[in-house]
Amino acid sequence: MPESVTLDPAGGRVACVLPLADAGPVAHVLDLGRAGAPVPVPEAPERWHALTRWLPDGRLLLASGEGPGLDHVEVRAGDDLTPVWRVRADGEIEDLVAGDDGTVLVRTADPGSERDGSHLGLRVHDGSDPFVRTPGGRLRRLAWAEVGDARLRPIPVEGLTVWDADWRDGVALAVTSADETPAGYYRPRLDLIDRETGATRTLLRTTWQLSRPRLAPGRRAAVVVEGLSIVSGRIIHVDLVTGEATTLAAVDDVTDLGWLDGNTLWFTGWSGTGTHGGTLTADGRTLTRWTAWGTLGGRDGPPS
Repeated sequence: MPESVTLDPAGGRVACVLPLADAGPVAHVLDLGRAGAPVPVPEAPERWHALTRWLPDGRLLLASGEGPGLDHVEVRAGDDLTPVWRVRADGEIEDLVAGDDGTVLVRTADPGSERDGSHLGLRVHDGSDPFVRTPGGRLRRLAWAEVGDARLRPIPVEGLTVWDADWRDGVALAVTSADETPAGYYRPRLDLIDRETGATRTLLRTTWQLSRPRLAPGRRAAVVVEGLSIVSGRIIHVDLVTGEATTLAAVDDVTDLGWLDGNTLWFTGWSGTGTHGGTLTADGRTLTRWTAWGTLGGRDGPPS
C-alpha cells in the first residue's frame, strides 16, 4: 500500500513510499505523463525511506536512514533521481517542511521520546534500553538547513517539545508543550519561533489538542486545527498583527488544511463516516464544499 503520497508542484509526478520484498520501505516516483510503474530512487536497498516531500522547484525531498531509524535528509533531482544533497540529523526525523526560499525545516525526536496519543503512546527506538525516564531529557526538536549546505542548524527552543510545525520565510509556527510526554500533547500551545534565537511568541493556549499549524503567505495570519484524539475539529484563525484568535465555525471535523493564497484556505476532514473537503475564506466564509463516502489520507498520506 502506498504511503506518504504527494503530488509535485507542477502536477506531473507523484512520489510515495512502497515496501520492497528484499528491503524496507523505499521512495518511488511515478511520472503521470509516461506509461509504466513507479521508479524507485537509486541506492534504495541500502536506505529506508518513510517521508516524501517536494521542494517548490520540483526536486524530491526525502527522510531516509540505514534501517528503520530515519536520520538523514536527502534531495534528489532530475529524471534519474540523482542524489544532490544529504545532511544528517540527530534523532529520528518525524517531519520535513520545505520552505519557498530553498530551506527545509526538520522536526526530530530524541531516542526514547514518547509519541503522541495518535501513535498509541509508543516510544521512538532507543538503543540504550531499558528505558529510564528523565524529565526534560527526551524532546522533539527543530532544526533547519539550506539545501546544498552541509550544516543542519538547531533552533534553540529551551524547555519545550515540538509536536507539529510549519515553516515560512525563516519563521516556525509550532505546536509545543513544556511536558515532553503524551500528557503534554493534551495541554499544548501554539508558538511562533525565531530560527536564530529560539525566542517564542505564544499565540494560543488550549485544553484541547492542536495540529496542522499553517502560516499564511506574508505571515500576517496563522491557522491551526483544535480538536480531540487523532485531531479532528474546528479551525482557529490567529491574526498575527493584533493577536486576535477566532474560531471559523463554518466547518468542523477538519483534519488537514492549508493556504491557497493569503485569504483562501483548503480543508479536508471527516463527514459522518465519510469525508468532506473544500475551500473557505480566512474570515470563515465557505466557498466550496464536497462530501464523499470514502476516506482521505491514511498513515503519512495527507492530501496535497
